[in-house]
Amino acid sequence: MRASRTKSLLSIMASVTSVVLILIYWLAPAEPGSHRLHVLLIDCIPDAVIVLVAIPIVYWLFYRRGLTNMGDCPLFSEDDDAKIAHPQPHRCDKPAWAVCEKILAPTANNQGPLARQDVLLVVEAEGGLRSGSLESPEARKALAALNATFRTAEAREISVLFAREQGVATHHTDNKEGNAGPRDLDPPAGSTVFALDPDRDNADGALANPALDLVVSHPRVRTVYVAGIAPAGAVQATCRAVLQRGKKTVLLEAAGTLASDDVERTEIAWRRLAAEGLARIDRLPPAALESDEP
Repeated sequence: MRASRTKSLLSIMASVTSVVLILIYWLAPAEPGSHRLHVLLIDCIPDAVIVLVAIPIVYWLFYRRGLTNMGDCPLFSEDDDAKIAHPQPHRCDKPAWAVCEKILAPTANNQGPLARQDVLLVVEAEGGLRSGSLESPEARKALAALNATFRTAEAREISVLFAREQGVATHHTDNKEGNAGPRDLDPPAGSTVFALDPDRDNADGALANPALDLVVSHPRVRTVYVAGIAPAGAVQATCRAVLQRGKKTVLLEAAGTLASDDVERTEIAWRRLAAEGLARIDRLPPAALESDEP
């Protein structure tokens, strides 16, 4: 994961160790009468310091910005494409990478290998609708705004991603087997659903799905627009995780229902996220904002 505490701790330890080695090299240099092992160890210190200093440099300048995976690629998996919707696939297996490349493929208006793209991430989790009713005025208004957001995203060729908690009833009828009924949500064709485990660690929100993390962390991704039919805490965790991946993060407040039992505490959390770089707007703009430009 892009905000890995292990890698952060590793970079700090490497920095401290390099300082200690530099002090040893300075305060206890090898002399003509020194033991051969002492001489060997002192001679190895400059090379060791170079390697150790490279770790925090790579972590802070490249890994946190999604420009390198810093060892997050084990042997490729041979699983089939159905693994993408499962919450446990490794973020670097072949099916996950194939879906990532498909989602972020250059479009007619956004071509070139270095073209930057935006994505719309919709978080769906248990408890997202207050009172659990799709017929409440708040829910109907939010779903209508979300459908309008889909149309804008489609016009702007923004990829739409769903992070859906397993066991949560979908908020629209798929009509795959003749099921009739009104559609509450009408996502554009080609949108991708990533499954979330209800028992997951909430620290990374929707990015706890490794395949979704791979998409959001991709260097081509510039801005991540977030909407939520979920508890406010789940959406806040997702926004924080996206920010930690070095992406411009924008919350679409009208396009979602963010349930919360403690409104005051939730608003304090939103203000903290704003201080970290989160932007909050009402709706997805019909054209890219100037501030979105690289």
